[in-house]
Amino acid sequence: MKAVYDHPKYYEIAFSYRDIGVEFDTFEGCFKKYAELPVKSILELGCGNSPHMEALLKRGYAYTGLDISEAMLEYSARKASAVPGKVAFVHADMNDFSISETFDFVYIMLGSLSARNTEELISHFRSVARVLNTGGFIPDGLVR
Repeated sequence: MKAVYDHPKYYEIAFSYRDIGVEFDTFEGCFKKYAELPVKSILELGCGNSPHMEALLKRGYAYTGLDISEAMLEYSARKASAVPGKVAFVHADMNDFSISETFDFVYIMLGSLSARNTEELISHFRSVARVLNTGGFIPDGLVR
C-alpha cells in the first residue's frame, strides 16, 4: 500500500471522480447544525493529497493537513502555493501527534483511520482531543 502513497498525482487521479464542492457543502451543513462555535480552523488527518484544501481556502478557512507520508505532504504543499490562505502541513502519525495549534473542525476521509489496535485508537482519540477547541466539531456528530 505504501507505494500508492509515494505517487500523489496518481492517487489524485484515482480519486478525481469525487465532487469536492458537494462534499464540502456537507461539511458546512454539519458546522451549522452541530458546531457550538464558528468554524474557522480545520485539521485534516491522513490528508494525503489534500483534496479539500483548495475549496476550504477559497471559502476562507485555515487548513492544516497531517499525514505520515512525506511525498503526499510535499505534493500538497506545492498545490497550496497556488492558492492564497492560511495553510500548514504536519508530518506525523494520526494515532499519536501533538500540534501546538488548536482547531474548530477535525476530520478523516475515505476510511483513512489506521489504528491497528485499541491502544492506537485510544491514542488517536487523545491526540484529537488535545487539538479540538471546546465547542468544536468532529464528523461523528460529537461536540467537545
